[in-house]
Amino acid sequence: MLVLSRKIGERILIGEDIYLVALGIQKGSMRFGIEAPKSVNIVREELLGRDEKSASFWQNLLLKSGNKNSESFVNRL
Repeated sequence: MLVLSRKIGERILIGEDIYLVALGIQKGSMRFGIEAPKSVNIVREELLGRDEKSASFWQNLLLKSGNKNSESFVNRL
């Protein structure tokens, strides 16, 4: 795991076109923004389930959003 320190407003580049932006700390929680192309799926880990029902839910959601990479995303669950 790479651990970095950032000041508010500083960004981290992930790959060629994904940025993680430090927004600040509020009530003990780190706040950050993610700038990424619409084709990149961003989901909080606690929302991901490991059972087939959850995988089916996410696949349907991604298909409705028009994401062509939904099958590979669900297979990584």
